[in-house]
Amino acid sequence: RARKSRCPPPGSNGGPMALPPEISVIVPVKDRETLVAESVRSALAQEGCRLEVIVVDDRSRDGTREAVLRIGDARVRLLAGSGRGPAAARNVGLRAARAPVAAFLDSDDLFEKEKLARQLGFNPGALATPEGLEILAGNRARERRADCHGVCRPSLREFRTAAR
Repeated sequence: RARKSRCPPPGSNGGPMALPPEISVIVPVKDRETLVAESVRSALAQEGCRLEVIVVDDRSRDGTREAVLRIGDARVRLLAGSGRGPAAARNVGLRAARAPVAAFLDSDDLFEKEKLARQLGFNPGALATPEGLEILAGNRARERRADCHGVCRPSLREFRTAAR
């Protein structure tokens, strides 16, 4: 069964009455002024899901922050990283995530329009999984407690507790 699109149309800002996000897209970035906006816009253009995009700037020295701010979409949050690399920046994004599912997007990559909806469609119970970290990749889902690539469902309570 196909999921109906619940994302605001591309270019809208979600508004103050918007429902909470289903997916937090985390974009670690450093010195990618010319690429980051296109990457973030590809995440914002997703169909079939409500999302937020968390961009973690890992102490860029170019115009990366300004490029993100120019996007002007309320679903985008810009956070400051520690300058300790992309893994640390992803952790900052995970701690700030409001959704029960997280997806990682590198600042020089693009998401196809229905990537997240297709991945979540392979495991419709992903949003209801109470604990652990679930990886959705292709047509398989598996539990893993450590690192993940692709779309992940962390137990944010466990993650935040472990990160303290």
